[in-house]
Parts: sequence; C-alpha cells; structure tokens
Amino acid sequence: MTSTTAPAAGPAKKRISQVTFDETVRENMEEFVLEREEAVTDAVRQFTSQGVDLSNICVALHECDGHWLKEVDAQLTFFITCLDNGVQVALPASWDRVGTVVALRALHAALTNADADKAANARKLMGSKGTVNVVARLWQEHQEEAAADDDSAVVDARILALAVTQALCSGGSAGEASRDMFWPTSMRMLCNAAQQAYSQQDLAFYLPFLSLARVLCTRAEDNKVHYVRYGGLDLLVGALKDDPWASDRNIVCETCKALKAVTATDDFRKDFSASHTHTRALVGKGAIPLLLQSCHRFRTDLDTSAAALAALRNLANNDESVNQIASEGGLDLAVRALEAHWFHPPLAQTAIGLFRNISADDRHKTSLCNNGAAELMLKAMKKHGGKVKIQEHGLATMGAMALRSPENCKQLVGLGAVLVILQALRNHAEARSVQRQACLAIRNMVSREPEVGEAFLEGGAEPLLRLAGRYQESVDEAYAALRDLKCDVKRVTVDPVTGKVQDADQFGSTKSCFHPVFESSDNIEGAVEAAISAPSNSYRF
Repeated sequence: MTSTTAPAAGPAKKRISQVTFDETVRENMEEFVLEREEAVTDAVRQFTSQGVDLSNICVALHECDGHWLKEVDAQLTFFITCLDNGVQVALPASWDRVGTVVALRALHAALTNADADKAANARKLMGSKGTVNVVARLWQEHQEEAAADDDSAVVDARILALAVTQALCSGGSAGEASRDMFWPTSMRMLCNAAQQAYSQQDLAFYLPFLSLARVLCTRAEDNKVHYVRYGGLDLLVGALKDDPWASDRNIVCETCKALKAVTATDDFRKDFSASHTHTRALVGKGAIPLLLQSCHRFRTDLDTSAAALAALRNLANNDESVNQIASEGGLDLAVRALEAHWFHPPLAQTAIGLFRNISADDRHKTSLCNNGAAELMLKAMKKHGGKVKIQEHGLATMGAMALRSPENCKQLVGLGAVLVILQALRNHAEARSVQRQACLAIRNMVSREPEVGEAFLEGGAEPLLRLAGRYQESVDEAYAALRDLKCDVKRVTVDPVTGKVQDADQFGSTKSCFHPVFESSDNIEGAVEAAISAPSNSYRF
C-alpha cells in the first residue's frame, strides 16, 4: 500500500481515567474536609502540575452539575444493561428494545444539551466508558425485525444509534477520544448496515450514515483505513452514480463531504497516511466524472457545488487525476462556478483550492492563468480579504503559476496581483500559512522577472517580509524573497540555550572539521542525538 508521509507525531500525552479523577475529588472532600468546588479545583491543580492532560475528564465544579451527571450515568448504565450479553459483540438473544430507545434518547439529549459545558461533560463521561462501541452493536439489528414490532419507536433504534455516535464523536478532544476507540468491528457493522440501507433505498438511515462517516474519518487515520476496508468507497461512489441517491441534494452533499474526509491527510499523529491509496481507488471507480456530473446537476445549489469541488480537489493530487479532471472539463466548470458565485465564501474557497492543486502541473497552470481563472481568483481574494483559507489557496496558486514562468508573472502583475499579495501579508500577520505562501509567491514572481521587484518594494514589501521571517514556517521563504528583491539581508543564528544572536556562517567561511584520521567511538547514540537538531530551527534575520 502506498502511503503519504505525515508530520511527525508529538510526544504522547499523560492521561488518567474518570474513576481516578473522581476518587481524588472524593478524597479531597472526605479527608481534607473541602467543599466540592475546592476539591475539584485542587484535583485539577494536582494533575495539571504533573503534566496530565485532563481534556477527557468530566470536571463538574457545582453540586448541581454532579447530580445531572449522575442522572446521565444512570441512563448510560441502564442502556448498557439493556444490551448486556457478557463479552460478546453480538446482540443478546432477547433484549429490551423499548428501554434501549428510551435510554438512547436520553443520552442524545445529554450530548446535545444547550449548555455546552454539560454536553462536554456528558461526552467525556460516555467516552470514559467506551459507549461508542456499545451503541455500535445496535447496527446489527435487522430493519425487518424492528419494523415488525408493534411499537413504532423501536424502528428508530438504529437511526438513534447513528445520531448518538455522531454527537459522541464530535466536539473537540472528548470527541476525538471516542473516535480513536471506535473498533474495526464497529466500523464493519456500520458499513454492513449502510449496505443494507442502500439496497433497500432507506434514505432515513443512509443520510445520517454519510454524515457519521464524515465525522468518524476526520482526523482519524485508522478509521479511514477501516472504512475503506469494509466497502465504504463503493457506498460513496454508488450514492453519486445511482438514482434516487444521485438526484438527492442532501445525499450528494453529505457524500462529497465524506469523500473529502476519507481522502484527507489530516491525522498528524500518524507517520503515514493512506490518502493517496484511497484517492487512486476512487479514481479507478470513476469518482471524478461523477463529481463533475454532480457539479453540473447542482450548479445552482452553492453548498453542494462547494462540497463537490472540495472533494474533487482532494482527488487532484497526482498527474493522472489532474489530467483527467482537465480533459473532462473540470477546469472550465470550476472557472464558470467561480465566475457566477465568487461572492460565496465556501465556493470561492473550494474553487481556488482546486486551482491550487491543478497549478502543480506546468501546462494546466498556464491555462488557468490565461482562461480567466487568475482574474476571478484575485477578485475573490479582494472580496474575502479576511478569509484565511481563501488567501492561503490564492497565494499558493499564484506562487505555482509564477514558478519558472515569466509570462505568467507578467500576466499576474497586470491583473493586480502585487497589491493583493501585500494586502494579504498585512491582513494576516499572525497566520503562518498565509505568510509562508505570500513569501513564496513574491520570491517566485521576482526571481525570473527582476523588474517586478520594484512594484513590490514600492508597495512596502520589505518590512512585511522581515516580519514574516519571525516564523519558523516562513523564515526560509522570506529570506529568499528579500534576497531576490536585492534587499540587505543576512542570516543570524539564535542560541537555543543562551538566546545569544550571532551571524550565521556562510559556506566556505569556516574551516572544515574534516578529520583525516578515523576515530572509533562507542557513543554512537549520543553522537546521533547531538546531530539531529536541524540548523533551520535557529535561523532568524
């Protein structure tokens, strides 16, 4: 399986269980005679000082919150009891369907409480008890059996299970914890239930299934892999191809969002991503023409069009996909969509994002520079000056268009790109991705067309680029842009221990440390550890 390298994962966080936290609070109250709020505050202080991450813990400061959580816990215990059959994953031979539905509704109400703090605590409580995989067992229930029951509420059990799982897996770090503990077995049961709903054209189940698939696969690499393993891609492609699904606006919109989630490289805790493998599989199943058809069919529905373009952009990550998109009219379609709806932020963002990926190809980037796409992109960037993603995508597209292409540089300058780039630097001084892409765009535009540098300098580019050099993400790009603008710039190093600033050594200015005599050493690990600090970590100017 071909994988994409992802950024290195950070150090593992220290975490405790909900039981440990609750016992500490109880000990504070009983042994030190503290009020509940004082006991909770002290417990939080103790664990935080030890470097423990408490984002998965219910911290109820008030007694009323504690009572409310006890009620939620009682409903959770009752729900688990309804499905209890020991350690087996299968549903019990005889289980309380009505009681299960009542408990599910109570749990969903707790997870979606209008009080955000209560909802977060309920999510943490349920996450601490592995609720997400208990709920998943309900997807084994056959719809025919449920429908045969006299109580119509029982039919909602499987759909309620979707809603509870989505609410449980959403909402910050607590939701992330539940996503991470979602078993492969649970994903298999979910996909099997969706296949049954698809064959029976059960829209009531299939729509929330697509929404849940998006949530489960967002920033969760293992879930993406398991979703694909159990036939998830065929469900997505089928929803775009077959009627009545392909004619339903809501189905298509949610399908595109799920497709984007499955093909995104967004779980930076992992060293590798299977996004490129999933992309190739989708392209092989005909996803690109289906997405283009959806764009045509729902061209007046801006949210659905934006979702389809976003999914298309994720597929445009290799030469084969880019060429197929171009040959089937995808570029013209995106240009027309932006021309008609440049004022709509989501559509503008996804259209320009698609231009960004397409511009990696030299031939197609010139087409985009000349077919009106560049002019529309700049118009949208001016309109949405406060939208970070639109600015980032637009700047990256200009940087790619200008790379090794003097004619494209002239075209962009004539369209007013200089002012747009400098304004983005001013408006988003704290957005590191914008700063980096703006520096790249300037550097690529002036490296082959030095006369363009005067326009940037007159517009105030030099102080803006020096400010961009504050960030590690953009220091190299800012240095290159200042150098090509013929500004007085030099590298300095900052000692990470003392903070002392000194000029960086230039190539050839220091004597070589080459030793003609080989000296053996047993401290190989120490030598490697001492050498792994990248020089760019201390560069500033």
